[in-house]
Amino acid sequence: MRKIRKRTLLTKTIAKEMYEDIFNDPYDYVCHSELIKVLIENDDLNYIVKHFDSLCKSDYEYLKPLLDYLKFNTFRIKDNDVLEKLKGSLIYHMLYETVIVKDEDIDRIRFIFNELAKNENESFFEIREISAGSFSTVYRLGNKVIKIGRRRASKIIDNSRILLPDQLLNIAGNTIEITDYVKDVGIASIEETYEVYKDLRDQGIIWMDPYFLNIGKLDRTTIESQNEKAKHKDKMPFLVENRKFKHRELKTNDLVIIDLDHLILEEDKKMFGIISRNISETREKAREGFEKRYLLEKKKAI
Repeated sequence: MRKIRKRTLLTKTIAKEMYEDIFNDPYDYVCHSELIKVLIENDDLNYIVKHFDSLCKSDYEYLKPLLDYLKFNTFRIKDNDVLEKLKGSLIYHMLYETVIVKDEDIDRIRFIFNELAKNENESFFEIREISAGSFSTVYRLGNKVIKIGRRRASKIIDNSRILLPDQLLNIAGNTIEITDYVKDVGIASIEETYEVYKDLRDQGIIWMDPYFLNIGKLDRTTIESQNEKAKHKDKMPFLVENRKFKHRELKTNDLVIIDLDHLILEEDKKMFGIISRNISETREKAREGFEKRYLLEKKKAI
């Protein structure tokens, strides 16, 4: 790896040399990170705009300072086409490892993010990656969470334990799920996780992936948002099914499921088999343990 000179000696000329090195070896992350620092320190917006696509070829952690810089400086980009191209490049590089998208798909996703940023009164470049898995990538923008990837959720079961999303869209085989941001509960206890599993199971819903990271804790803001959406669920642009389930008033600190991808109705045997094959052995054993406990308790109760 090329040795980095002291930052006191770094100039735009050196930055250009570093850029040329990185262009040839985009995985030289140390150089890449240092280059981004230099460009920001020199307030070289023109250079950043011109080479933005290549600058994005870095680990997401290295992009944070660049995104923060653009968040406060996009007003200086007078050409709207250039600005939209920057946004498209960012989306492409955020998705490319887990999501296969075409140019026209990028444009549609960019439009969705643009509208979301306006609604949240945030800069487009406030987008932050929360996590990336084998099948989808998760982002946060303002008080909303966006999950994009090969997800199975095409309809939502209507239940107060399950987060009601804002949007559930399908673009070229990829599901885009937009929900309220809900604080995670940290390391939820087995009993807390089982409480949610049992409550749903009593109503004929099987939570296929009962894992503490899939649980969130409601606060007042989220409750207000969820209650407002519940009033208009008949008009939601996705299917909300089975309204027979009991509903209780949402309360602060209620535990809800924030990953909507692994919830099925008890009678849906086909989907049960499909999801079971795609869940890790460890997670499947956890669910089987909960199911055995649930059936045993039910038998005793009878």
